[in-house]
Amino acid sequence: MFLGIDVTARKASELAHQRLQEVIIAMQAAALVAPSTPLIAIDEDVVVMPLIGSIDEARARQIMETLLWGTSRSRTSTAILDITTVVTVDPRVAHALLQAAQAARMLGAQVVLTGIRRDVAQTLVRQGRPASRALSPAGPCRAALRSLSSADKPAPGDDPPLSARLDRQSRRP
Repeated sequence: MFLGIDVTARKASELAHQRLQEVIIAMQAAALVAPSTPLIAIDEDVVVMPLIGSIDEARARQIMETLLWGTSRSRTSTAILDITTVVTVDPRVAHALLQAAQAARMLGAQVVLTGIRRDVAQTLVRQGRPASRALSPAGPCRAALRSLSSADKPAPGDDPPLSARLDRQSRRP
């Protein structure tokens, strides 16, 4: 004697549950990626992207996408990539940063790279193409901001230059 049990409904339920889990995981991954590549407007035409931790292939793509989206959307003239706290800048990461800078430059934004350590400078030079075409290396982020705004001489009644505003903000308790 053979007893058959129809498991069609159960299989459909399991498949629906699996699809729901995949959607939830994708949403969580997207939520984690957004804060890993913030693009912060600090002036009308200057944005900063502080990069922290490790940069893998997926994050390198996210850096480029965020940088290009932000610079084209805000029509910024200068984008600062601060890599002070990036753990390792190997040739793959250096290549990705240079590509992002070249793409942003095509959109009209000058890219300034700050926080360059000695080993990072060597890695960038070893890439075999002039990094200076794609980006402008600078020292610490604050120094880059000051140099960008040093030419800003406000006319009477205008806002003070960016460096003066940043100095005031840093002195706040």
